[in-house]
Amino acid sequence: VKENILEPLGMNHTDWYYSGEALERFVLPGSIVEGKLVAGTDMFARGAVSQQQSYCEGAIGLNGPIEDYAKFCQMMLNKGEFNGRRILKPETVELMTGINRLPEKNAGGRGFQFGLGFELYNASKKPVPAVSNTAYAWGGMLGTEYIIDPENDLIVLYYTNMFGNERLYPVYLAAVYELFLP
Repeated sequence: VKENILEPLGMNHTDWYYSGEALERFVLPGSIVEGKLVAGTDMFARGAVSQQQSYCEGAIGLNGPIEDYAKFCQMMLNKGEFNGRRILKPETVELMTGINRLPEKNAGGRGFQFGLGFELYNASKKPVPAVSNTAYAWGGMLGTEYIIDPENDLIVLYYTNMFGNERLYPVYLAAVYELFLP
């Protein structure tokens, strides 16, 4: 992954494990308690990404700053190309962003469709109406969300690093679409 994806994209601050000075730059997740922002546990900010961890698990995998992730999203929007360099074949991107059929009872609810690592949006399931039916996205446990919308040639990154703040994302997303699209 590092040699074939991260390095060619210039995602120089993205990794599975950190130590020393890099680990100290991780921000503690927060939550709002009685109207005030309160720092949360460092379990996800430091403990799970240190070299002490012996395996990767859901929500505690590859980590990096928003600038690095924007490069990955741009490469996906460009069908596998970034700054004139081919990283993934267009066919690979199509496979990643195409529907992976699941039995209806296990499909995550009405309209839920999933690719290889992405939730796929469609007419019956999307976070706000302005999102196109070609958009795909994913998010993280601490309010990390992104959406790649090929039809609208748009990438939206949303990082809050907060527990239980899901209500803000649709409001933010609607405002971004209103601002950038006619």
